[in-house]
Amino acid sequence: LGTAHRFALWPLMFMGEVVEINRRLPRLLKEARERDDLYEETNLSLAVRTFVRLAADEPARARRELAEVMEKWSHQGFHVQHMNRLFDEAQIDLYLGDGETAWRRLADAWPALEQSHLMRVQQIRILMLHLRARCALTITGAGKDVDSWLRRAERDVRSLHREKLAWADALAQLVEAGIAFRRGDGKRSGEMLATAAAGFTTTDMHLYAAIARRRHGQLIEGTAGEALVRQAEEWMNAQQIHNLDRMMTLLAPGWAET
Repeated sequence: LGTAHRFALWPLMFMGEVVEINRRLPRLLKEARERDDLYEETNLSLAVRTFVRLAADEPARARRELAEVMEKWSHQGFHVQHMNRLFDEAQIDLYLGDGETAWRRLADAWPALEQSHLMRVQQIRILMLHLRARCALTITGAGKDVDSWLRRAERDVRSLHREKLAWADALAQLVEAGIAFRRGDGKRSGEMLATAAAGFTTTDMHLYAAIARRRHGQLIEGTAGEALVRQAEEWMNAQQIHNLDRMMTLLAPGWAET
């Protein structure tokens, strides 16, 4: 049941259904604690809970809760729970715009991640490749060795496309849009944002679709751009995402926030 609860919540995270997660998660966590179920409490406290904390613009609380729950978990080996904490810590770093710290976390843990064989799981592989590409794109915003970091992001984009899944392609296209923008190619960036938004809509990844539309609207400006931005912001506000710019920084880096 614990595993089923986790797998029911994960799709909601990718869909961006913050309101629904916040409706379900507190009760599930309360029940897990009442029966002293460390497995379910830990799994529910990773990834999904961190996501809703960031949606509430509470990165410090997210970091504190991660430390508290993982203090109870085994410190031996490299389990899926350790991978999820790595993912969450890097997510918090990126939410705060700190790509360098996020990159170092991944670089330090990547050998253990590969040795654990978790990267044989396609979903995990896609998540971690996309995360690493976002780290590289965030670092380019600091203006440090931009071309080298863009090439790193491009390598992960190619790996994502090799997965031959619609949602992996859409994630790759969102990164490609950021790469094109950083290279000064606004036309291609806009094209990739529109393509990514369509891919996310097809796969029900509504938060990512809103992110891509908002980026596209900011890029093209004018009446059409304003309509895209308004549509995206209405959806994100309805899902109680408190800091839209920070969520953009997290999921679609490569642009300077206004």
